[in-house]
This record gives sequence, structure tokens and C-alpha cells, in this order.
Amino acid sequence: MFRVKICGLVHRADALAAAASGADAVGCLVGVRHRAEDAVSAKEAHSILDRLPRSVHRVIVTHLARADEVSSLVFQTGCSCLQLHADIPVEEIRAVREKFPSVLIIKALSVEGRMNDADWNRLCGEGNGYLNDVDAFVLDSKNVEEDRIGGTGRVHDWAASRDIISLLGKPIILAGGLNPKNVAQAVDTVRPYGVDVNTGVEASGKRGDGRKDGARLRLFIQNARRALDRVHGCRQ
Repeated sequence: MFRVKICGLVHRADALAAAASGADAVGCLVGVRHRAEDAVSAKEAHSILDRLPRSVHRVIVTHLARADEVSSLVFQTGCSCLQLHADIPVEEIRAVREKFPSVLIIKALSVEGRMNDADWNRLCGEGNGYLNDVDAFVLDSKNVEEDRIGGTGRVHDWAASRDIISLLGKPIILAGGLNPKNVAQAVDTVRPYGVDVNTGVEASGKRGDGRKDGARLRLFIQNARRALDRVHGCRQ
């Protein structure tokens, strides 16, 4: 499982820069059903990810919810990890697992800005429903008004994220509104297994064009790794 992931890549140079700067996972959005300006085709994702070192996870983030569609993405991209953001039935995940037993499967859980009891019960129930069939969870923010289920740039309820980690007992990747300035505080507060960033390291300009800022990218990875080492010890 990875510790630091850079997501929303649309340029091979940015993917290689992320790996060279210490990221151990790089992700592309493929097969989206919600708003995501940085989505790419499966062919483009393969081109972006195929020259990464073998030690770096090649992650496909998708909204698709059928095993045949998801399996096609694995064939076309050669990814080593799937990050599933759809309300995908457990049976579909099991079908994908049967075809690709070596591919890591991560299920996204949406955390609200502030969680009430109903939100908390939903999150716990959803997580427990997938617990035996995924390798890890990513806790991400959503923005219903903009039809975004990731890449929102919004920080969610870190207290809820911290509590869900103790409940589920699986590696938890923290996402949602992270950037070089707040990632250390996020890690100290939530104590996740790893972190995932997209818009927080984007270059200035039009949001969602996928271009990453080299300095922000390096600083995020540096700050994230230092915080994770401090919280968990210097393990890889």
C-alpha cells in the first residue's frame, strides 16, 4: 500500500516528477460519471503511467461500477491499483478481484464537511459493507452542489476520519483539501496510513487542467513523509 499519492495527472512529465520527488503512487482519473476536469482516457492514462518505476503504484481512479468496465480499465492501463469512487456492489468488486488478484483495490468513502449522527452511521455502514473485499479505504470530500465526489479542494471532518480509522482496522488514505501547508497537521490529527492530493498541488491558473506545480509537489511530498514518519515511525 502507498503512503503518498499524487492524483489527477494528465501529463507524463508531472507523473515522473512526482515519482522522482518521493511519491510512491501516481493516479489518473478514468471512466468518470461526475464532474472532473482532469479526467483522461484509458489510452492517455497508460501513456502517462507506463514509464513510472515499478516501485511506484500506478493508480486508476474511476466512477465505474460494473466489473466488466472496471476490468477493461485494468487491461488497457496496466494499473497496479484501483481506487473505486462509485457505489459499486460488493459482488462486482469480487469479480474484479478474481480476474486481477494482484491489483490493490481501494474503496472511497465520502466524508462530509461536518458529520452528524446520520452521516456517521452511513459512513460506518458503508465501510463495514466493503471491509472484507478491499485492501484499503480513502476518505475523501465531496461537493454535491458541483457534482464532485473527489478533487473538491475541501477539507472535511478530520475528527470523523480519525474515528473511522480505529473502527475499520484497514489502511486508511486521507484525501480532501490537503496541500503543502496543512498536510502535516492533517497527519498529526487523523493519523492515516497515507495521504492523497490533487488540487492542492495544482499549478496556478485554470482549475482542473491537471498541471502540477513542481515546487508545491515537492513540498507536499516532503511535508507528508516527515509527518507520516513522525506518526508511524520510519517505515515504508
